[in-house]
Amino acid sequence: MKKITLITFAALAFTGIASAQLSVQKGGRVEVGPFKAEYDRPSLDSLLLFPTTTAADSPDNGISPMASKSFVSIDKNAALTVLGRRNNVSGGYIAFGNDRNVTVGEWAGREDSDILQLRGIQGLRFESGNAEIFKYYCSRYSDNATVKFIFNCDVKGPAFLVTSDERLKSDIEDLDVSTADFSGINPISYRLKAAPAPARAASATEDGCEETVGPAAPDPRTRYGFSAQEVKEIFPDLVCEDEDGYLSVDYIGFIPILVDAVKSLKAEVEEQKSVIESLTARENAPQRAPGKDGGQAGIDGPAVVRPSLAQNRPNPFTATTVIECTLPESVADASLRIYDLQGKQVMKLAVEGRGSTSVTVDGSTLAAGMYIYALIADGREIDSKRMILTD
Repeated sequence: MKKITLITFAALAFTGIASAQLSVQKGGRVEVGPFKAEYDRPSLDSLLLFPTTTAADSPDNGISPMASKSFVSIDKNAALTVLGRRNNVSGGYIAFGNDRNVTVGEWAGREDSDILQLRGIQGLRFESGNAEIFKYYCSRYSDNATVKFIFNCDVKGPAFLVTSDERLKSDIEDLDVSTADFSGINPISYRLKAAPAPARAASATEDGCEETVGPAAPDPRTRYGFSAQEVKEIFPDLVCEDEDGYLSVDYIGFIPILVDAVKSLKAEVEEQKSVIESLTARENAPQRAPGKDGGQAGIDGPAVVRPSLAQNRPNPFTATTVIECTLPESVADASLRIYDLQGKQVMKLAVEGRGSTSVTVDGSTLAAGMYIYALIADGREIDSKRMILTD
């Protein structure tokens, strides 16, 4: 069989260079590919033995020159060389199956590109050992409209960049997660289990073959993150479901959400700090005789009492909370009014006291959530603040 094969290869090699497709060289090296007219010689050997004029193409480096309008180097140490039809015999490739749907070769975007091209018109799949390492399937083999590059192993690199130029975005809106209830998302530690093979792996494909290799098993180290099911309840846009029903979380998408939450929390802390400083200054102030309007008398006369509204305490609260305020004696009618975030009034409480006074809010009649409360004195809004009622 070996002798017959060699005879066949030899016959192909000497059928004429213009039509030759396969040639066996010394040492068993095989060259495959047609040649342009400018490469035509009496035999392929005359091409390979054409003298070189550069040190880089010397016989010692394993490269033999091939003649054209300029010298072309062919690796004579390679067991197989695939030649193309373009300048410098570039653009050669190996095709598998019908048409050029699955190929490995040199990218022919321009002549002699020296760029490796892998082409799988329906996707790409890489296996190592008895496991699938990564895959990219187009719509024909994916039930999910959004095709993805899926790795079954950790991916390491100095950086991971996400396209984020504002010029490539539409429908841009400021983010506001101040009303989001993060208590439903619990940080967890866990170890990954091996993902089961896709449901279609056990079924025969169109040509009768069966897919038997499943995803690679992950390493057993401890990891940290969230449950995708919990995240989906609050931020459904951060969760994707694959064709087998398994969920994935967009952890990078969490970054702007957490930044906005920190900004909202910082604003509340600054507001509460201001109220605490005001109350502390009031408690430490020297006591004076009461003035006419419930204020404190100064050296030059009674102090002027200005209406004000403080932050409720505690906040957040689960049952009741106290809202302190200050009203001059001259105010005839005052009330605290509570609104939901849609602007609907859900509660009205009369403020009977004057000077420094307070009102207690019973949260049992309200649903858990965020509310806005305002102090109204003689038909005029004095101030408004937010409060949070939890389960």
